[in-house]
Amino acid sequence: MTCWASQAGGCWGEQSGEHLFSRCLFEHRAVTLKGLPWCRHEYKTIGIESLTSNILCHGHNGELSPVDSGAKLVWDSFRNIDELHNLRKKLRPRVWSTKHWQVSGLLFERWFLKTTINLLCSVGKEGPWSLSGPPSSFPPVEFVAVAFGRASLLKPRGLYMSARIGDQHTTEDSVTWEVLEDPGGYPVGASFKFRGFPFLLWLHSVDPGKNPSPLENLSGYAGVQQIYHPLRVKIADSYQCLDFGW
Repeated sequence: MTCWASQAGGCWGEQSGEHLFSRCLFEHRAVTLKGLPWCRHEYKTIGIESLTSNILCHGHNGELSPVDSGAKLVWDSFRNIDELHNLRKKLRPRVWSTKHWQVSGLLFERWFLKTTINLLCSVGKEGPWSLSGPPSSFPPVEFVAVAFGRASLLKPRGLYMSARIGDQHTTEDSVTWEVLEDPGGYPVGASFKFRGFPFLLWLHSVDPGKNPSPLENLSGYAGVQQIYHPLRVKIADSYQCLDFGW
Protein backbone atom coordinates (compact mmCIF):
# COMPACT_ATOMS: atom_id res chain seq x y z
CA MET A 1 0.00 0.00 0.00
CA THR A 2 1.15 3.55 -0.69
CA CYS A 3 1.16 6.23 2.03
CA TRP A 4 -2.36 6.64 3.44
CA ALA A 5 -1.76 10.39 3.70
CA SER A 6 -0.91 10.73 -0.01
CA GLN A 7 -4.30 12.33 -0.69
CA ALA A 8 -3.14 15.34 1.32
CA GLY A 9 0.01 15.68 -0.82
CA GLY A 10 3.55 16.29 0.34
CA CYS A 11 4.83 12.72 0.38
CA TRP A 12 8.61 12.34 0.46
CA GLY A 13 11.06 9.58 1.28
CA GLU A 14 10.54 5.84 1.18
CA GLN A 15 7.75 3.97 2.89
CA SER A 16 8.64 3.66 6.57
CA GLY A 17 7.82 0.90 9.01
CA GLU A 18 5.15 2.74 10.99
CA HIS A 19 4.33 1.37 14.46
CA LEU A 20 0.56 0.98 14.37
CA PHE A 21 0.50 1.98 18.06
CA SER A 22 3.01 4.57 19.24
CA ARG A 23 6.01 2.60 20.48
CA CYS A 24 6.92 5.34 22.96
CA LEU A 25 3.95 4.40 25.15
CA PHE A 26 4.94 0.87 25.99
CA GLU A 27 7.44 -0.51 28.44
CA HIS A 28 5.91 -3.97 28.41
CA ARG A 29 5.70 -3.84 24.61
CA ALA A 30 2.27 -5.42 24.11
CA VAL A 31 -1.19 -4.22 23.05
CA THR A 32 -4.60 -5.88 22.93
CA LEU A 33 -6.78 -5.68 19.81
CA LYS A 34 -10.17 -6.78 18.53
CA GLY A 35 -11.86 -6.28 15.19
CA LEU A 36 -9.06 -7.00 12.72
CA PRO A 37 -9.29 -10.07 10.47
CA TRP A 38 -7.14 -12.21 12.78
CA CYS A 39 -8.98 -11.11 15.97
CA ARG A 40 -12.47 -10.40 14.65
CA HIS A 41 -14.49 -11.69 17.59
CA GLU A 42 -12.09 -11.86 20.51
CA TYR A 43 -9.31 -9.79 22.02
CA LYS A 44 -5.75 -10.92 21.29
CA THR A 45 -2.53 -9.53 22.74
CA ILE A 46 0.47 -9.02 20.48
CA GLY A 47 3.94 -7.55 20.88
CA ILE A 48 4.30 -3.93 19.81
CA GLU A 49 7.28 -4.73 17.58
CA SER A 50 5.07 -7.04 15.51
CA LEU A 51 2.63 -4.23 14.83
CA THR A 52 4.40 -2.35 12.06
CA SER A 53 3.40 -1.76 8.47
CA ASN A 54 4.65 0.25 5.46
CA ILE A 55 1.59 2.50 5.34
CA LEU A 56 3.21 5.96 5.62
CA CYS A 57 6.05 7.67 3.80
CA HIS A 58 9.00 8.90 5.84
CA GLY A 59 7.85 12.51 5.64
CA HIS A 60 4.29 11.99 6.83
CA ASN A 61 5.44 9.58 9.52
CA GLY A 62 7.69 12.31 10.94
CA GLU A 63 4.92 14.91 10.77
CA LEU A 64 2.85 12.82 13.18
CA SER A 65 5.52 12.86 15.91
CA PRO A 66 3.73 15.65 17.88
CA VAL A 67 0.63 13.44 17.98
CA ASP A 68 2.66 10.60 19.52
CA SER A 69 4.13 13.07 22.03
CA GLY A 70 0.64 14.28 22.96
CA ALA A 71 -0.52 10.74 23.68
CA LYS A 72 2.68 10.06 25.63
CA LEU A 73 1.98 13.06 27.86
CA VAL A 74 -1.49 11.70 28.69
CA TRP A 75 0.03 8.25 29.29
CA ASP A 76 2.70 9.62 31.63
CA SER A 77 0.19 11.85 33.44
CA PHE A 78 -2.08 8.91 34.26
CA ARG A 79 0.97 6.98 35.47
CA ASN A 80 2.18 9.94 37.57
CA ILE A 81 -1.29 10.32 39.08
CA ASP A 82 -1.21 6.68 40.13
CA GLU A 83 2.31 6.93 41.56
CA LEU A 84 1.53 10.09 43.55
CA HIS A 85 -1.68 8.53 44.87
CA ASN A 86 0.22 5.47 46.09
CA LEU A 87 2.87 7.68 47.69
CA ARG A 88 0.31 9.80 49.54
CA LYS A 89 -1.40 6.69 50.91
CA LYS A 90 1.84 5.84 52.75
CA LEU A 91 2.02 9.24 54.45
CA ARG A 92 0.19 10.55 57.50
CA PRO A 93 -3.45 11.36 56.59
CA ARG A 94 -4.08 15.02 55.79
CA VAL A 95 -6.13 17.21 53.49
CA TRP A 96 -4.16 17.38 50.26
CA SER A 97 -4.30 20.25 47.81
CA THR A 98 -5.61 19.13 44.43
CA LYS A 99 -2.90 18.65 41.82
CA HIS A 100 -3.80 19.32 38.19
CA TRP A 101 -2.08 17.69 35.22
CA GLN A 102 -2.48 19.57 31.91
CA VAL A 103 -2.69 17.78 28.54
CA SER A 104 -3.88 18.58 25.01
CA GLY A 105 -7.26 17.07 24.18
CA LEU A 106 -6.86 17.88 20.47
CA LEU A 107 -3.54 16.02 20.17
CA PHE A 108 -5.04 13.11 22.08
CA GLU A 109 -8.04 13.03 19.72
CA ARG A 110 -5.73 13.11 16.70
CA TRP A 111 -3.77 10.18 18.17
CA PHE A 112 -6.92 8.06 18.42
CA LEU A 113 -7.79 8.90 14.80
CA LYS A 114 -4.25 8.27 13.53
CA THR A 115 -4.09 4.92 15.35
CA THR A 116 -7.46 3.79 14.01
CA ILE A 117 -6.46 4.74 10.45
CA ASN A 118 -3.15 2.91 10.91
CA LEU A 119 -4.84 -0.29 12.02
CA LEU A 120 -7.52 -0.30 9.33
CA CYS A 121 -5.04 0.53 6.57
CA SER A 122 -2.59 -2.13 7.77
CA VAL A 123 -5.09 -4.86 6.85
CA GLY A 124 -5.93 -3.25 3.52
CA LYS A 125 -9.48 -2.30 4.46
CA GLU A 126 -11.55 -1.90 1.32
CA GLY A 127 -14.99 -0.77 2.31
CA PRO A 128 -17.22 2.22 2.99
CA TRP A 129 -14.95 4.49 5.02
CA SER A 130 -17.64 7.15 4.80
CA LEU A 131 -21.36 7.10 4.12
CA SER A 132 -20.98 9.51 1.20
CA GLY A 133 -17.97 7.93 -0.50
CA PRO A 134 -17.31 4.78 -2.54
CA PRO A 135 -15.47 1.78 -1.09
CA SER A 136 -11.77 2.55 -0.77
CA SER A 137 -8.62 1.30 0.93
CA PHE A 138 -7.74 4.93 1.74
CA PRO A 139 -9.31 6.93 4.57
CA PRO A 140 -11.44 9.96 3.57
CA VAL A 141 -9.32 13.02 2.87
CA GLU A 142 -11.15 14.91 5.65
CA PHE A 143 -9.96 12.35 8.21
CA VAL A 144 -6.41 12.64 6.88
CA ALA A 145 -6.56 16.43 7.27
CA VAL A 146 -7.68 16.07 10.90
CA ALA A 147 -4.94 13.56 11.72
CA PHE A 148 -2.35 16.10 10.55
CA GLY A 149 -3.94 19.03 12.37
CA ARG A 150 -5.15 20.81 9.22
CA ALA A 151 -8.83 20.48 10.10
CA SER A 152 -11.02 19.45 13.03
CA LEU A 153 -13.62 16.77 13.54
CA LEU A 154 -17.00 18.46 13.82
CA LYS A 155 -19.40 17.31 16.51
CA PRO A 156 -20.84 14.69 16.82
CA ARG A 157 -17.61 13.21 15.40
CA GLY A 158 -14.68 13.28 17.78
CA LEU A 159 -13.38 11.95 21.07
CA TYR A 160 -15.67 10.92 23.92
CA MET A 161 -15.00 9.47 27.33
CA SER A 162 -17.27 6.57 28.23
CA ALA A 163 -18.80 6.63 31.71
CA ARG A 164 -21.25 4.46 33.61
CA ILE A 165 -22.40 5.27 37.16
CA GLY A 166 -20.45 3.17 39.65
CA ASP A 167 -17.62 2.27 37.24
CA GLN A 168 -14.15 2.07 38.71
CA HIS A 169 -10.99 2.05 36.65
CA THR A 170 -7.51 0.90 37.56
CA THR A 171 -4.64 2.50 35.68
CA GLU A 172 -2.33 0.01 33.98
CA ASP A 173 0.36 -0.11 31.29
CA SER A 174 -1.95 -1.19 28.48
CA VAL A 175 -4.08 -0.08 25.55
CA THR A 176 -6.95 -2.00 23.99
CA TRP A 177 -8.61 -1.16 20.67
CA GLU A 178 -11.79 -2.38 18.96
CA VAL A 179 -13.26 -1.13 15.70
CA LEU A 180 -17.01 -0.44 15.83
CA GLU A 181 -18.95 -1.08 12.62
CA ASP A 182 -22.57 -0.64 11.59
CA PRO A 183 -24.42 -3.50 9.83
CA GLY A 184 -23.11 -2.28 6.46
CA GLY A 185 -19.48 -2.56 7.54
CA TYR A 186 -19.00 1.19 7.87
CA PRO A 187 -16.56 1.98 10.73
CA VAL A 188 -18.64 4.21 12.97
CA GLY A 189 -15.81 4.54 15.46
CA ALA A 190 -13.34 2.76 17.67
CA SER A 191 -13.41 1.82 21.33
CA PHE A 192 -10.22 2.24 23.37
CA LYS A 193 -9.09 1.57 26.88
CA PHE A 194 -6.11 3.83 27.45
CA ARG A 195 -4.28 2.87 30.64
CA GLY A 196 -7.58 1.37 31.83
CA PHE A 197 -9.74 4.43 31.06
CA PRO A 198 -12.45 4.00 28.37
CA PHE A 199 -12.59 6.36 25.38
CA LEU A 200 -14.65 6.37 22.21
CA LEU A 201 -13.51 7.82 18.90
CA TRP A 202 -16.77 8.52 17.05
CA LEU A 203 -16.71 8.89 13.25
CA HIS A 204 -20.44 8.70 12.45
CA SER A 205 -22.51 11.74 11.51
CA VAL A 206 -25.30 10.68 13.93
CA ASP A 207 -24.85 11.73 17.56
CA PRO A 208 -24.04 8.68 19.75
CA GLY A 209 -26.25 10.22 22.46
CA LYS A 210 -29.31 10.30 20.19
CA ASN A 211 -32.34 8.26 21.25
CA PRO A 212 -32.22 5.59 19.97
CA SER A 213 -28.44 5.67 19.99
CA PRO A 214 -26.41 4.19 17.12
CA LEU A 215 -24.47 2.45 19.91
CA GLU A 216 -27.46 0.64 21.42
CA ASN A 217 -26.93 -2.58 19.47
CA LEU A 218 -23.19 -2.73 20.15
CA SER A 219 -22.07 -5.05 22.93
CA GLY A 220 -21.01 -3.36 26.17
CA TYR A 221 -22.60 0.04 25.53
CA ALA A 222 -25.93 -0.38 27.34
CA GLY A 223 -26.29 2.37 29.94
CA VAL A 224 -22.98 4.00 29.04
CA GLN A 225 -22.85 7.81 28.90
CA GLN A 226 -20.60 9.34 26.26
CA ILE A 227 -18.96 12.60 27.35
CA TYR A 228 -17.89 14.67 24.35
CA HIS A 229 -14.48 16.34 24.63
CA PRO A 230 -14.10 15.72 28.37
CA LEU A 231 -12.66 18.71 30.18
CA ARG A 232 -11.43 16.89 33.27
CA VAL A 233 -10.90 13.42 34.69
CA LYS A 234 -11.11 13.60 38.46
CA ILE A 235 -9.46 10.66 40.18
CA ALA A 236 -11.57 9.66 43.17
CA ASP A 237 -9.91 9.87 46.61
CA SER A 238 -6.70 11.03 44.95
CA TYR A 239 -7.01 14.84 45.02
CA GLN A 240 -5.76 14.89 41.44
CA CYS A 241 -7.26 15.90 38.10
CA LEU A 242 -6.26 15.40 34.49
CA ASP A 243 -7.32 18.54 32.60
CA PHE A 244 -7.83 18.44 28.83
CA GLY A 245 -7.23 21.57 26.79
CA TRP A 246 -9.40 21.89 23.67
